[in-house]
Amino acid sequence: MLLHRLEGWPPGIYEGPSLLWTRLVVVSELPITPDTLLLRLLGAGLVLKQAIAEIKALRTADPARSLALPLLVRLRLEIPADPAQRTDDDQEFLMQTQDIVETWRQEAIQEGVKQGILQGVQQGILQGVQQGILQGVQQGVQQGIQQGECAVLLRLLRQRFGAAVDAHVEQRIATAPVEQIDLWTMRILSATALAEVFAE
Repeated sequence: MLLHRLEGWPPGIYEGPSLLWTRLVVVSELPITPDTLLLRLLGAGLVLKQAIAEIKALRTADPARSLALPLLVRLRLEIPADPAQRTDDDQEFLMQTQDIVETWRQEAIQEGVKQGILQGVQQGILQGVQQGILQGVQQGVQQGIQQGECAVLLRLLRQRFGAAVDAHVEQRIATAPVEQIDLWTMRILSATALAEVFAE
């Protein structure tokens, strides 16, 4: 099938004969612009390295970063859990994205802490005593850390195991201590089945 550049579109986007409605994106030919960043994350080699470097340079509040980080996490989860089955590209991708994913995880925890503190202060104010505010803040920090850890764990589990993450799993995570949640989170990358994450 003969493809030609799609007029009015940037380089790297082609179309086939008009009756077939075929479009093709050649990721390696896309211009290096913020508009193409998410598409270039689906590339390989130098294209992927460039896209990862751009994500690292983005400000925390940048919307493109918020969209790109879950995609990076999903790509990491698709890499084989067994190191013997990983390619050199897989290993390099894991190393390049480790700090980005860890930063994303810490941000989710911090967001949970903020929410927990706000809830704690509100509870303390309602109780109307200084001791209540102090206890509320302490409880809020603990709840916030736990909520943040739970949110990260659930997001990773859903991306890795999909529909197997049901209400029972959510309840189990919601009632688990932070230390247990940390352990389950560490197991996700090596687990090949949901049961392995929660193994006693």
